[in-house]
Amino acid sequence: MSVRGALVMDIERIGELIELLEGSKVSEISIRKDDSMVLVRKSSVNMVSAQISTQPTHTQETETEQTDGAAEEQRGVLITAPVVGIFHAINGMPVIGDQVKRGQSVGAIESMKLMNDVVSPDDGVVVEVYAEDGMPVEYGHALFRIEPDAGGK
Repeated sequence: MSVRGALVMDIERIGELIELLEGSKVSEISIRKDDSMVLVRKSSVNMVSAQISTQPTHTQETETEQTDGAAEEQRGVLITAPVVGIFHAINGMPVIGDQVKRGQSVGAIESMKLMNDVVSPDDGVVVEVYAEDGMPVEYGHALFRIEPDAGGK
């Protein structure tokens, strides 16, 4: 295959990536093949405010602003992505109602071919699951929400 033929195929794939990105909640997709890398990123005012409101503060009660307007209803502790990458359910992923312990691994994020553990910041019960196996995530992206144990902290 000629270089020009490879370039045309890559441009078609880039178009597919853009369509995938537009139809998802993900704001950025990065693909690396051999010595080449393509980064496709959404640009939006709402996205910037969402990034600011989801910065990880592992012990902060989540009665903070969220872009979906349901912040007043949600309480608990967010478990957030410590790095940008692909979320993986390792050794089973917690589901709503599961008990988790402080320091327990609830998944991993693959970033630059390294696996980074995602750990629970507190003892509690999983009340929301935002993560899916294989899902691209950004730094600070909410993965789970737990309700801390009454005796916790």
